[in-house]
Amino acid sequence: MTKVYTETRIYANPDEDLVITTKRKNRNNVPPFFMGGRAGTIRSKKMGYPLLDVMADMTKPEAWFFKELRHSMDIRTSVGIMKNGDLSLSDRQKKKLAYAPLKEKDLVRRVKKETYMINPDALIYPETYEESKKAWLMLKGDYHGG
Repeated sequence: MTKVYTETRIYANPDEDLVITTKRKNRNNVPPFFMGGRAGTIRSKKMGYPLLDVMADMTKPEAWFFKELRHSMDIRTSVGIMKNGDLSLSDRQKKKLAYAPLKEKDLVRRVKKETYMINPDALIYPETYEESKKAWLMLKGDYHGG
């Protein structure tokens, strides 16, 4: 992120105190958010992820799994943990049922036991997108350095 600074010269009388304060710009009270991927190409020829289309076609177990994973996800890494010990027997079954189709849809990958990563093109966190994308490509076996 590029920071822009403004430089101003101020002249004051030697017998006066100079007080400077700063105030953060109003960000229109926008709540914290992710950017959701969308299908199609942009000028850079990068393909987006059709998140809304995939979500609309999810089965109940897939939607449950994605929701639970998203709630446990670290937004800086796109990685979430779903410990079997914290889940009921029926939730463990739902998790088992949901993972394979979501992996096939390229939405979720297993990092290690009970640890999963959500595709950073689906839920985009701009500050750490590049690092998350590199980790995602490594998980898929598509990373070729750089």
